[in-house]
Amino acid sequence: MLSRRNFLASTVAASAVAVARRGKAAVGGETPLLKVGIVSDVQGYDYPEDWGMSNFDKALRVLAKLEPDVLVSAGDLSDHGEDDTALRYYVALMKKRFGAKYPVQVACAGNHDVWTKDEKVRPQQQCIDEFCAAFGEKSSRLWHKVVKGFDFIALSLFEPNGFDAPSIALLKAALDKAVARDAKRPIFVVTHYHPYGTCIDSNCNAWKPLRELLNGYPQVVSLSGHTHCPLEDERSIWQGEFTAIETAGLSYGCMPVEYQNEVSCLIPYGREAIGFNFLEIYADRMVFRRYHADDMKPMKPGRDWVVKYPYKPSDAVYTEAKRKAAEVAPAFAAGETLLFRYDFGFVYFICEPAKHPDFVHHYELAITPLAADGAVAGETKTWKYLADFYRREALKNQRLCLKAPPKSMKPGGRYRCELRPVANFGTKGVPIALDVTVRASYTFNDMRDTYPQE
Repeated sequence: MLSRRNFLASTVAASAVAVARRGKAAVGGETPLLKVGIVSDVQGYDYPEDWGMSNFDKALRVLAKLEPDVLVSAGDLSDHGEDDTALRYYVALMKKRFGAKYPVQVACAGNHDVWTKDEKVRPQQQCIDEFCAAFGEKSSRLWHKVVKGFDFIALSLFEPNGFDAPSIALLKAALDKAVARDAKRPIFVVTHYHPYGTCIDSNCNAWKPLRELLNGYPQVVSLSGHTHCPLEDERSIWQGEFTAIETAGLSYGCMPVEYQNEVSCLIPYGREAIGFNFLEIYADRMVFRRYHADDMKPMKPGRDWVVKYPYKPSDAVYTEAKRKAAEVAPAFAAGETLLFRYDFGFVYFICEPAKHPDFVHHYELAITPLAADGAVAGETKTWKYLADFYRREALKNQRLCLKAPPKSMKPGGRYRCELRPVANFGTKGVPIALDVTVRASYTFNDMRDTYPQE
């Protein structure tokens, strides 16, 4: 196994090579064989002031300058599939921004595209007809297109949350056809839901049939949406038996439900957690560049994902084990202190954020009850708070102001409070700590609501 230093050096070197090669292409050197824009989860309505559609328009303005040959849309293009007006608006926006350089369309329907407002599935054939008609395509739940020698297969799903036997059989037949045509080049499989147990937040049991199928096709690059997880999170790419990428979303950001500052799966300032991908394919590799749609700028410059092909699982780079082994711990600045403040029925912990070569992913707040003499007097409880790594560049790394969890402290109680920074793959830094005694007269407010724009 590579040492942390050597692994990081090799990763930086690979990114530098990718940047250098991209620069050559710009001045007439190496040119991509194919360019692909990848978007998902607009969840839009048919008017320009809509959150999703306005963000989609920002993404299109960036992509139009990059001139993709293909645009992949990985589902949830509209918010509710009551009719096709939002889908037609979606296509009209693309035609407006791309003009004569309108790319080949590869799209699948997501759950929002087929649901009614009360989340009931509409008749399948009606959904297929409307979705395909909006794009000017022949009615079919599976699209298979070959663009400049590369296969793109998009499968729309109409079963609640999963992959039934007919849909898997349909996809397998298309995969076999693509392999027979070219067994070495990557095959891009577009579904709204992820293959089970791959990229971030992909552990829904109903997605296991897709994973089991794709395990037999190492050349597959799976592109999927649905979960809205920020593209900055490095778990958005996964490699094992094949390669899988979570495409983020253009409406709002989510994360797995494990962080104290979420409401359901909605993350703080989630309207800023919007991203999309731009892919350049060369003769021996794929280069995925991430973009922040709100900033309309490249995300994490110099940290492109570079995937070589023909792909062998033994050559996988983006595995959790390798990346965790290379990860360094985040750290607070020397002398940083944790402050404790009261405010309108809440208590807060305040400090400057920790530092990391990439980013701090989240913080762990541990609260331990103490006796009057300072001895431990109860069980330590720990909560996770998501950091702000996904926000607009100018708003990242803000001073931390973490609201204590409801009922975590009592009036008159004494506590030891520790705050620990954690990196993307779980490497923990050294905590800062504070002992506090809550005022006996203090009355707590236990509300915790927040929303994607807050």
